[in-house]
Amino acid sequence: MSSITPEAAGKALRKHFKDAKTFKKNNSLGLSRNKFEKWSTLGDFSSYLVSSSGRIWSKRSKKYLKATQHPYTGYMKIKLKRDSDGRPVTLYLHRLIASVFLPNLENKPEVNHRDGNKKNNSVWNLEWVTKEENQRHAQIHGLGNVKLKPIEVENIFYLAWASDMTQEEIGNLYGVRRSIVSDIKNRKAWEFVTDFKVQHEMGLFE
Repeated sequence: MSSITPEAAGKALRKHFKDAKTFKKNNSLGLSRNKFEKWSTLGDFSSYLVSSSGRIWSKRSKKYLKATQHPYTGYMKIKLKRDSDGRPVTLYLHRLIASVFLPNLENKPEVNHRDGNKKNNSVWNLEWVTKEENQRHAQIHGLGNVKLKPIEVENIFYLAWASDMTQEEIGNLYGVRRSIVSDIKNRKAWEFVTDFKVQHEMGLFE
């Protein structure tokens, strides 16, 4: 149970907005915003501005940048050039917005979309959570690009490790791509289902 009250969180959020460098409409930049939208600079990415509504503005091109959706995770991602070395870096939009505008009062490691919509990256739709809280939210709301029940994930995991079936055959059996079977087998996805206990019981990791 969180020890942070809604009032304390709201107070910290308002202070964060006040302390951040925000921008009103500026004709030289061409930015537009509503009264609820705040703009801030972005650390080692000084060529860009980020808004609390989830938008990214390029100072160089004077255009809003369009985020793309990751084909597997469904999260929105964007590529920005870093000041220190000029290299393009791919960033997840929800983590970017949260790190700039959302105080992480309890130092939680993950960012959750409150409404389950990974395209809605407004700061008001984001919250810092633990891994367990994020997984529980996903289970409750049936989130994810692929709808698999925990028992189906376990079956895929066991089949991938202990049967003679190919990953493609297992994928066809459960209506998922071969890459998803591979991710489940290697615990890159649904790892909260295929936890260490399951692997230990199979004698895979002594």
